Amino acid sequence: MITIEETLTHSHTIECALSSAYSRVQSLTIRNQSQNMKNIEGLAEEHGIRVRYEKSHPSRPQIEARVLWYLFSDWKEFRSKEAQKDAELILFLDRLNDPQNVGNILRTASFFGAAAVVIPKSRSVKLGETVIRTSTGGALSIPVIHPSNLVRTMQEFQEEGAYIWGLSAHAQNVLSSEQPVNKKIGLVVGSEGEGMASLTEKTCDMLLKLSAQGFHESLNAASAAAIGIYECMKKIQA
Repeated sequence: MITIEETLTHSHTIECALSSAYSRVQSLTIRNQSQNMKNIEGLAEEHGIRVRYEKSHPSRPQIEARVLWYLFSDWKEFRSKEAQKDAELILFLDRLNDPQNVGNILRTASFFGAAAVVIPKSRSVKLGETVIRTSTGGALSIPVIHPSNLVRTMQEFQEEGAYIWGLSAHAQNVLSSEQPVNKKIGLVVGSEGEGMASLTEKTCDMLLKLSAQGFHESLNAASAAAIGIYECMKKIQA
């Protein structure tokens, strides 16, 4: 496992950290004992976490937690903890360096029930507080795999019978109901400027684009991923 240690200061994100199997709260400080904190206090008590109470101060956050975020180091480690499912969506992020984009994608993936998100170590965003905060805690509620080799991880999922689609503005085919229904889908999202790496593209079973109806021909990575995740989950659940 890979462990990232961060300080979180938003109540909803801390609540997610207390509830998640992929994070652990090491310390918790509350400086405003309002009604909004009751649920967090209850979760802390449930998990045996001692709450430190301090006087409210204008320059200090109302709540503060030191949190460990657990990531899987590779596909094998992920599968040792999370068994294969007959129907699942795995998201692969390639060359995404904007923490807000990545945070929003993790939030969407968590909302729609994706099985995991793969974020490689190289050519990728620094995973930390900004990603967690932007995801409003979604980053902590979904398995995140942080491998050295993205392409090899894609291939390992393909070896399980998965079909991997890559979102590309230059693709010939449009992501729609016309693609064959597959219950195990990988969706690759590249950066807005560079797109996917060449080898990543070649590893995909098919490249697909979103259907543009208006003036703009492209979306940012988070918006494109949201539409792609929605379309893939429709196929998985069909």
